[in-house]
Amino acid sequence: MSDATVSLRPLVMRNVPRLVEICNQMQVARYLAHMPHPFKRSHAKRFVTFGMENPGLVFGIAFDRLLVGALQMRDQLEYFLDPKYWGKGIATCAVRQALDRLFSTTLQQQVKSGYFIQNKASGRVLEKLGFVKSIQQTTTTRHLSMALHQSMILQRVRWLTKPALKKEK
Repeated sequence: MSDATVSLRPLVMRNVPRLVEICNQMQVARYLAHMPHPFKRSHAKRFVTFGMENPGLVFGIAFDRLLVGALQMRDQLEYFLDPKYWGKGIATCAVRQALDRLFSTTLQQQVKSGYFIQNKASGRVLEKLGFVKSIQQTTTTRHLSMALHQSMILQRVRWLTKPALKKEK
């Protein structure tokens, strides 16, 4: 997968219908602790509005110019993709771009993220990009009762001193 075909872009209101379409898939909602399901237009509008009011924290993930997911970097890095685009390297490219942007425009020293153990692909994305495991805890979510969550951390110094993390693999 090439960064040339994957891009991050600010979300705008015309993205609301596509976000609703993506987020209404249980395959997406089940791995996000706080995502409502069904995901309504009002939820999508609130998400887009937050992104518009806080530039640099919320991005749409585009593949060949089609919106296929989104990511946010509020308290921690979280992302989701339309399941039709899973397994193509898109998440890795998008998260790499977000980390490049974050560490080149801020002095933030670390990024937190994590994944539910059932979502092994998300764990591989984070590991490929240099995140290391921190704590594991059992939690309940809207969609998974008693899920095991693996927290992960990426230190700024690790990202900046390991050029291989920033390259396509």
